[in-house]
Amino acid sequence: MIDDRKIWTNSNLWALAVGETVAWAGLYYIFPAALLRWDTTFEWGIEKLSVGFSIALICSALSGIFAGRLIDRGHSRKLMPISVLLGGILLCLVPHVTQIWHFYVVWGAIGITLSGCLYEPCFSFLTKNYQDKARKPIIMVTLIAGFASTLCYPCFSWLSESFGWHTAIYVFAISTCIICVPSFLYGTSLEHTTISPETTKQDPFRAVTSSVIINPVFWGILLVFIALALNHGMIVSQIFPLLQSRELSNNYVVFFAACIGPMQVIGRLILFSAENLMGRNISALKICALCLVCLFVASSILYKGSTSVVIIAIFIILQGGPHGLISIVRPIMTAEFMGRLNFGLISSMIAFGAVWGSAIAPAISGSISERLGYDSMMVATATVALMGLGCLILILVLKNNSLRKSSI
Repeated sequence: MIDDRKIWTNSNLWALAVGETVAWAGLYYIFPAALLRWDTTFEWGIEKLSVGFSIALICSALSGIFAGRLIDRGHSRKLMPISVLLGGILLCLVPHVTQIWHFYVVWGAIGITLSGCLYEPCFSFLTKNYQDKARKPIIMVTLIAGFASTLCYPCFSWLSESFGWHTAIYVFAISTCIICVPSFLYGTSLEHTTISPETTKQDPFRAVTSSVIINPVFWGILLVFIALALNHGMIVSQIFPLLQSRELSNNYVVFFAACIGPMQVIGRLILFSAENLMGRNISALKICALCLVCLFVASSILYKGSTSVVIIAIFIILQGGPHGLISIVRPIMTAEFMGRLNFGLISSMIAFGAVWGSAIAPAISGSISERLGYDSMMVATATVALMGLGCLILILVLKNNSLRKSSI
């Protein structure tokens, strides 16, 4: 049996954490890190380049449903290593593109691989193995993987300055393959001895999806995570030009962008410490509400082109910290409200909306910033956070109504 008291000494979890860190750095954060250099090289414009990131995430969302089903069938050990290997190979093609549609095709293919190697398949695998004790393993993995952007941004910047961005891409691609494949192979070798018959039983695909999509709670959860993903995706995909618009030096831009990762880790550490001190888990709904409020405040204080380093530091804290909690809360909230039976499929359906939010975010933020400026983009991200808060209130109302009916 997997003992949750030994989570921090579990070598399988450490392998998953290392693999996720490098996979996020090499296949996800590499895009915003390289965006300005691609803009200079290709001269297609940030707006058109940002569409490539959107295409990648759309493809990830579409293929994520099938990835979730594969995890339900116990194929995590094949899915995650193969996906990250293909992602690294495809990344090597980026320096060779000559047309914008080449760029889109490559990133669309990379997007398919993302559905099989980032947080969603990892968390589905952990939930399947740890069941109601999955919270701590998920926090442990995200605490380490939260440094992915911190690893990516300065390393890519230094490699690009020293050897050119083409070489930097190759280094990241090769490192992703060499580190992640064995890490995922070993990490997913956890024995499935804690899995109950309930979580191993599978309903037909159509039966599961039909029952889920008529559940109003599902739609409430989906809309909340779309809003959260859209807000953060709009910020992260434009983080370098956004900070440059605040008249920061290149060193400050790289520093503050790299701090988003540590802020995610700090947010998770605060949650972990608070729950240990209180001796109980904090409600996922309360955590979500706090995250949305912080994201609204973050966008609001950066409005009107503030160039104050202090204000920008506060913005990074309020933007990065909540995002670190969201990745933990989503699988937990999904399991609590939707159950653990067919969890891989249901979780991927929730993630489908979240990934779509992230997918359209770069195109939306790129379009708004290029046409109206970054102050208007801050208004848009603040509005999205408020909309998410409204959806969260809807979930609470639906939950209370359900409890009231069951007590009658």
